[in-house]
Amino acid sequence: TLQKHLTEFLADTPHITFDELTSEIATEFRVFLRAKNLMPQTVNRVISNMRAVVNAAANEKMLSDFSVTRWWGKSGVDESDTKK
Repeated sequence: TLQKHLTEFLADTPHITFDELTSEIATEFRVFLRAKNLMPQTVNRVISNMRAVVNAAANEKMLSDFSVTRWWGKSGVDESDTKK
C-alpha cells in the first residue's frame, strides 16, 4: 500500500533519495493521502509504514540527516473517524 501511494505521490519525481526528504515533503504526503479521502486510520498506517522505512534507512546508514525520522509521526484520529 505504501509503495502504491508513494508512486502516485511522486509521479512527477521518478527518483528521490532519503537525504532529499524534507519536512515539507512529509507534510505534502499527508495532505495528499487525506485528499484521497482515506480513513484517518489508513493514513496513519501508511505514515507508520513510511516511518518504518525511513528508520530502517537510518539504521542502515542510508541517510545523513537523522532528523528525517522525526517527520513521520502519526496524525491524530478522532473517535468519530473510526469504523463502527
